Order: sequence, then C-alpha cells, then structure tokens
Amino acid sequence: MWLIRRHTALLLLLLFAPAGLVAQEGTKKADLLRFFEERAREDARNEHLLKHTHPEDERDYWADQRNFEKDLKKLSYKTYQAYLKEKRNAYADQSMQCDSSCSHSDYYYRMAAFYEHYGSRPYLDPKNAESESISAVQKKKLK
Repeated sequence: MWLIRRHTALLLLLLFAPAGLVAQEGTKKADLLRFFEERAREDARNEHLLKHTHPEDERDYWADQRNFEKDLKKLSYKTYQAYLKEKRNAYADQSMQCDSSCSHSDYYYRMAAFYEHYGSRPYLDPKNAESESISAVQKKKLK
C-alpha cells in the first residue's frame, strides 16, 4: 500500500512540476522534454527492479502509470511521445541485460510491448494521427 501512495505522490509531483518549470523565466520546451525523458528513464529503471508482493498492488501500479501517461498526453502530445520513446529505449537496453535471473510479470511485458510499438512512432500531431487512422479505416472499407 505504501508503494501506491508513494507512486501517487510522484505522479502528482510530475503533473504539477511542468507547470512550475514553464512558469520559471527562461525555461524552454526543450527543458520540459529533457525533464520527461529523464523521468521515463527513471520510471523504466524502477519498473525493471520493482517486485510486487500482491497482484492488486501491481494492478494499481500499472493503472496509475497509464493514468499518468494519459494526463501527460493531454498536457503535451509531443512531450508524451518523447516520454514513450525514451521509455522504449530504456526497456530495450534493460532487455539486453536480462538473463534467466530476470523475471517480470505479464503487466511488465505488456507495457514493454506497448512502449516498443508506440515509442517508435515519429512525433505526430494528434489531429493528423486521427485523420491517418480514419484514412486507414476508410481504405479497409474500400477493399
């Protein structure tokens, strides 16, 4: 339970930290991107080492993580994409270091697959991404 509280506090800090960073004079968007890229590396490192004793704790952790990512996506799509890309890179680095002693849960591997897929996409404007997906659906209907 303490892990959930700690993670929730961290999520709240991360959600409000960008507002403080942007408010500071001289802070640029690149600083915000670097902040979230570093946050992604730290999150990936912690997730790699994390061991949950109860399944509900793990389920809550990953739900909190997805909520954080959804909130980040609403805050700034480009920052969200940078976060996913850095998370993909960190997960890839960790997988190369893993051997038979590494044991991760299904949740971890599902998220690793998510980061591999979505973290490799180029930065897209959400409006363009929606129109691309609509076009793909329309193409399927034409076949």
